[in-house]
Amino acid sequence: KGEEIPLSVRVGVATGNVEWQILGRKKKSYYFKGDGIYRAVNNQQTAHSGDIKIDEDIENFIGDYKHYLPKNDLKK
Repeated sequence: KGEEIPLSVRVGVATGNVEWQILGRKKKSYYFKGDGIYRAVNNQQTAHSGDIKIDEDIENFIGDYKHYLPKNDLKK
């Protein structure tokens, strides 16, 4: 109680086509697949702890607004 627990995340963001399905009747599961998912997962897995890693399409899309993101954490 009162103990601090260190927490760090890494985020991958990408664009691309995504397909989804709802599986099951009683207990539902959601299944997502596609280029957008695979690219985001790759960005997340190759990011360092504390990073937000985006792909080039996202960087081009946000353009001048990328200065709102943390500068030290934004990777390509």
